[in-house]
Amino acid sequence: MKISYTPTLEDYKAVYRLHHSQKLGGRGGYTLLFIGLPIFAFLGLIFFMVLSFYGDKGPAKGFSGIEIFSVLCLCSLYLLVRRSYVIRKQLVRFIGRFQPSQSDKAKIIDIDDERIISEIAETSITKYFWTAICAYAQDDKITLIYVRHSGYIFIPARVMSHAQRAELNELVKRHLPEGKR
Repeated sequence: MKISYTPTLEDYKAVYRLHHSQKLGGRGGYTLLFIGLPIFAFLGLIFFMVLSFYGDKGPAKGFSGIEIFSVLCLCSLYLLVRRSYVIRKQLVRFIGRFQPSQSDKAKIIDIDDERIISEIAETSITKYFWTAICAYAQDDKITLIYVRHSGYIFIPARVMSHAQRAELNELVKRHLPEGKR
C-alpha cells in the first residue's frame, strides 16, 4: 500500500490532538490534577469552615484544617490559570512552526508486511520494520504510527480510501500486539 499526500495545517492540528489524548498525562493526570484537586480543595475548605463555626464547642481553637485547604484552593487556582496559559503558548508555538514553504513537501508512505517506508519528497527516506513500531493510534481524522515514544508517522484519513484503511488496520492487527494498538 502506497500513500502520497501533502500535509496541511488541519492535519497537524489533528495530529496534535490525537497525540496528546494518547498520553496518560493528557487524560488521567489532567483529570486528577486540574479537576479533582480543585473540587477536593473547595469541598474540604467548606467542610472545615462549617465544622469550625458550627461545631459542638464553638469556633475551633488552633489548627482546624482551614489553612491547608485554603492553600490547596490557591494552588488549584494557580494551576488552572497556569494550565490555560501553557496550552495557549503551546498552540501559538505549534502554529508558528507551521511554515508552508517547509511543510508543503509531499510525503510518501509505503506500508507492507515487512516494513514501513516514510519518504519526504527530495529530502529523506526512512525505513522502519514492524518490530520497531512502539504503538498505533487512530481516529476519524488521522492515523499515528509511533516509531518512538514521542515520534510518529502520521497519515491523514482524507488521503486513504476505505480499502486502504481496512488494509492498514489488518496489518496493524497482524504485526502489533494488543497492548500497542
